[in-house]
Amino acid sequence: MIRGTLRDPRSPAEICRERGWTIGTQIVGDDGCGLTIIQILGVGEQFLHVKYIIRQGEPAHGRESLWGLGCRDWQEVADTAVKSNPNKEA
Repeated sequence: MIRGTLRDPRSPAEICRERGWTIGTQIVGDDGCGLTIIQILGVGEQFLHVKYIIRQGEPAHGRESLWGLGCRDWQEVADTAVKSNPNKEA
């Protein structure tokens, strides 16, 4: 069984390899302030280079940033309807 990413001390690269997350994968998590969906643009040892799709429940207009994975329990976005219409709740 794959454990959650919340407070996982391993590097983003290790977690992504374990889960099969690669460039282009969209993942979703909620820190209590609304859903955040990000798309992985690059995987480094310490951070992911990501593009925001939704940030705290609101459209994010493609802003890019560096992220770790320990602040939310991230899951891959499997619903193609959410990927094509990110304003729909996951």
